[in-house]
Amino acid sequence: MKRATRIIAAIFLALAVVAMVAGDLMLAGAAEPALTDTRAISALQRDVTAQNKDFNSFARLG
Repeated sequence: MKRATRIIAAIFLALAVVAMVAGDLMLAGAAEPALTDTRAISALQRDVTAQNKDFNSFARLG
């Protein structure tokens, strides 16, 4: 009985390790990819500039 319990515990431990590695890989895959398209970069820069101008206009009110 003690041997079976150890085997089951080892199986659960191995499954936990596999689940953690799979989770890390999924998170790494969900990371933001590098931008190489110049149109996408310029659109992102315009968006950030617009957000900054909007924030600054509210900051002046305070």
